[in-house]
Amino acid sequence: MPERDRSGFGLPGHGEEIFRLLVESVVHYAIFLLDPQGIVVSWNEGARRIKGYLADEIIGQHFSKFYLPADVAAGKCETELAIALRDGRALLVDIRSEMLRRTQGEIPGSLVLERNVLEWRLDPLSDSRIEEAADHTLRAVVVCPQGYMSSLAAATLHDLGLYRATDIIGGFEAWAGAGLPVVPGPTMPGSYAAASPVAISLDPVRQRMLVDGVQVPLTRLEFRLLSELLRGNGRVVSREELRASIGDWSGSRSRSVDLHMHRIRRKLEPQAAMLLTTERGVGFRLRARPA
Repeated sequence: MPERDRSGFGLPGHGEEIFRLLVESVVHYAIFLLDPQGIVVSWNEGARRIKGYLADEIIGQHFSKFYLPADVAAGKCETELAIALRDGRALLVDIRSEMLRRTQGEIPGSLVLERNVLEWRLDPLSDSRIEEAADHTLRAVVVCPQGYMSSLAAATLHDLGLYRATDIIGGFEAWAGAGLPVVPGPTMPGSYAAASPVAISLDPVRQRMLVDGVQVPLTRLEFRLLSELLRGNGRVVSREELRASIGDWSGSRSRSVDLHMHRIRRKLEPQAAMLLTTERGVGFRLRARPA
């Protein structure tokens, strides 16, 4: 787990506290931080139980101590450290029922999927996969009420080749019981549960967007699409409405609305990007407050 991954799943203002609560509440898993050079910089109780080292024995040592000499010689340590540094974030997938999400709340930033379409949406080889399921290195963390159904779901994802899929011991109840962030639900399946809304405004003169005061450049088509979404004031805006807002500009018919939305998300920081949600079969929603 690289040191830069202390962001609390991208939630501003919560990172250090979420990290501390999450690590201290887990005793069945070894959780420790590495710096970019592979030096151990933190060590939890689960790591002590599983790997046998006391914190003062291992902190400051290189993580190659956990590998066989043959693996070290083969460069396995360097390869896995490079992967962790490149891809430190996980995709939280909430498969609980709408009733539970309505009464218990949701994990901010989690992707809500119905259990019966989980494999269909996360399989990189599926025609209906989500954008994040680009290949089999996807790190999916499945969440169910108590951690039973999610363990079986993670196993089926392993069968599809998603070897990094896992779940949370104790499920959502353990998450909430540890004091980690929860937001009101329910979110429509196929969408992301929103974190604290960011302030978004559009500058029509310079054709740019401001997200909490930070400039985000847009093309003319992207600007028109976001203008329509902001006017929607949090409601779902259909693809037909968005196509109408683009009009008959040259080149506007050669690219789908979905492609433009994908490009807009890539320009945004994670907190803002997850507020631009795809409502499957309908259109798009921007869950943000105007500046």
